[in-house]
Amino acid sequence: MAHAFAKYADSLRDQGETARALGFWRQAIDLAPEGPDARYAAARVALYDGLQAVERGNADIGAFKRALALDPSLSEARAGLTKAQALHSRRRWLQGLEAAAALFGIGFLLWLLWKKSGSSSALPPPPPPTAPPSEPTAPTAV
Repeated sequence: MAHAFAKYADSLRDQGETARALGFWRQAIDLAPEGPDARYAAARVALYDGLQAVERGNADIGAFKRALALDPSLSEARAGLTKAQALHSRRRWLQGLEAAAALFGIGFLLWLLWKKSGSSSALPPPPPPTAPPSEPTAPTAV
């Protein structure tokens, strides 16, 4: 029965219905997890999950590595792995740029606040010293 599900999934994939094919490959795995078609179906599930992730902009390198581990003959998995690795490295580069831009922005805002404060010392100048009060003198009688 699992073999029939895997073959039907292949025909769906050939017709361009990848989402439905994924469901049938998953059912083939569930029906016979240790069967002869389980590795074949699991490799296709990992491959198309990885391709969907790349289409959404999420580089899932592990999905392609799983697909290649299960079926080394998948040339689509090799191409997908290359694309996912490129997307992953590009994302790391962009994250570095975002961090640098954020640090620059914070530094610029701190500089503006420092310049707005006027002087290097934000404390007001101390008041001038006052003379101590003189002692009261006794009134003199006239």
